[in-house]
Amino acid sequence: MEYVRPNGGISRYKKIRYFYEEILQEPLSKSKCNAVAMDYSRIVKNKIIKAPFVKGALRFFEENKNSYNFSIISGSDQKELQDICREKKIDKYFCEILGSPTEKNENLSNFLERKGLEKRKCLYIGDSINDYNAAKENELSFLGRQSGLIDWKEIPETDYIENLSCLTEYLT
Repeated sequence: MEYVRPNGGISRYKKIRYFYEEILQEPLSKSKCNAVAMDYSRIVKNKIIKAPFVKGALRFFEENKNSYNFSIISGSDQKELQDICREKKIDKYFCEILGSPTEKNENLSNFLERKGLEKRKCLYIGDSINDYNAAKENELSFLGRQSGLIDWKEIPETDYIENLSCLTEYLT
């Protein structure tokens, strides 16, 4: 957990590799890594589908679906993330849902270029230091969401919110 918490938002494949190579000090083949990732995926997918939404999320998306272009750029497995969003019936709110194995920073950079977006008009909202770093590396404004992964008060000059129920107020 000392590794997982500060590295929230990175690919599970990296986390699995770290666990085997650094903690267990065992070699990890690509096939073994993929098998562990599949087991992890089954467990996580079911839990996330059953989990409640972040407070204020559904209302914000519904009220603002015609005002903003939403996307998800995550360290989670892309296909799994797309399946979860479809199962929870929120995929309709997002123009793209991107995840691993492509790194978050690369997905974000490619997304911005593909969509021809003006960086100054974009806001990246995230709950991990990797979200923050991806936003900064791509020269985007960032808003942290308190989820317990990181205490945004410790990151100088970073705005943050507790949940999405106050996002409309923040944006105005």
